[in-house]
Amino acid sequence: MSYRVEGPILIYTGAERAPKAIDHHGHTFRRYMDRLFLPDRPANLPREVVRALSLLRVNMASRIIDNDYNASLANFLVEVATPASANSLTMLDFGCGDGSLLSHLHTGQHEHTEVVGIDICNEVIQYARLRRPPEGVRATFHTTGDRDIDLRDDSFDCGIACFVMHFRIDANQARDLHRIMKRGGTFAYNDYMWKDDPEHYRATLSMFEGAGFSVTEMSWRHKTRRTQRIVKLVKPNH
Repeated sequence: MSYRVEGPILIYTGAERAPKAIDHHGHTFRRYMDRLFLPDRPANLPREVVRALSLLRVNMASRIIDNDYNASLANFLVEVATPASANSLTMLDFGCGDGSLLSHLHTGQHEHTEVVGIDICNEVIQYARLRRPPEGVRATFHTTGDRDIDLRDDSFDCGIACFVMHFRIDANQARDLHRIMKRGGTFAYNDYMWKDDPEHYRATLSMFEGAGFSVTEMSWRHKTRRTQRIVKLVKPNH
């Protein structure tokens, strides 16, 4: 079987369809994003492996990322999270990676939009800062800590996390997300591994409920991919 080792991650290099798992020196690595193989389920990965994976996804984007799939999902999350009546928006992109959300952002009904992207990987934040936002959008990107989000209280009308919440989320981060959202603000995220790791999925929902959000679950499916779960979090007005 043809693959190469990239730190703690395996990259499948064969021409045929990748297998579901690869045995490497007696340890089972499971497929993630078609050609990447991880040493454990995403929710169990230490932060340093998540950082390495984030950078690898950026460097290999054209070979492992389905842009139509990503754009469709990002647009749906923005649609779920965005208040249609607002003339201007402040939006959080949690786990922003290289800032690719900006490529998919449609802001026609909003005169001004400010996007703040945060990620635990400083290297991908440097890529994000090179992106030119669309007209009418102001974007800033910051490296955040493993456990805390150092942003002001009641700052954001809405927020999204795209392909993030199947990783481990700290309870402090859940509380900080609630703290920095404005009252009535909405945060939307996807979890495409909700069936593969239901324990983590449910624990994350409980964490957000415990932080003070109201939680609504829904389903979404891209034309070429399996159904995944969308979660809508709303910070109450009271």
